[in-house]
Amino acid sequence: MGLRNGQQDIAVAQGQGQGPSASTSLETAVDAEDAPNELNAEVLVARRSHGRWGCVLVSECENAYMNCEFSANTEDELADRIGRAFCQGKMSKTAANERIQMMHLLRALAGTSVMRYPVRVRHTSDKVPDFQLRTGGCRVGVELTRIGFQDLEHGRALQARGLKGTLSVSELYPTGGGPRGKQAVIRNGFGSKPFVFPCSVEEEDRIWTAGARESLNAKTAVLARNDFAHGDEDWLVLVDSVGEVAEQALGRRECFSRLLAAFWKPGWFSRVFLQDNFYRWQMMFAASESSMLAVPKS
Repeated sequence: MGLRNGQQDIAVAQGQGQGPSASTSLETAVDAEDAPNELNAEVLVARRSHGRWGCVLVSECENAYMNCEFSANTEDELADRIGRAFCQGKMSKTAANERIQMMHLLRALAGTSVMRYPVRVRHTSDKVPDFQLRTGGCRVGVELTRIGFQDLEHGRALQARGLKGTLSVSELYPTGGGPRGKQAVIRNGFGSKPFVFPCSVEEEDRIWTAGARESLNAKTAVLARNDFAHGDEDWLVLVDSVGEVAEQALGRRECFSRLLAAFWKPGWFSRVFLQDNFYRWQMMFAASESSMLAVPKS
């Protein structure tokens, strides 16, 4: 399954090529103009795994039929089998993102004291929260989300499809004018601007914190819904779509800890997890502590 190159992407953005067809195949799902609104890099990986695992993306309206369940009696069984169990068969783009996000979390937790065996996890894509986890005798409701920066994710999707050039992350931060179109994302995110200074560290933290606060507020509202199936504990898992290299993740951890301080209270999520966009690191937060999770080698 071939990927279009960067010149073709630019040609389409400038109106010189044809847009995607109405097909719902994996190929056209990531080539659609609005694909970055719903996809991250992991779904592109799922597309390339199409022949190996048989993962097929289908329309969102079929989401209610894509629940799945997985169980493991040992740490090794969890680490070895969850990838195949979660990444095969028919699923929507939303369900694919949720399963891969949860797969990375469980792999990172597999050998920690948080996880007690046997483990059973059920993806309830048509209900809230997104997953029901049973670890030992403890029931956990797990809600997932992304700290979304739509234009940045659009740029990364173009990059993953072969668009050449270095992506300027700060140039694709929100501007207050709504999402940019494909041509604007290419021009702003990949264009050469030698005399434009990047955002300061303080400004980047302010922009990121505003996006993270918006996600936390939205999921606080979800937690309060009457149909939220609470467990003995409830967890919130967020992907940081901006991301940081592992060596610079300490600053992100401190920034997020300060933000969470205003949210911790009885009845709120007991644990919050923050995941890098490319899963180079994962962090775990509770009211009185935070920690970096070890990243599995595979």
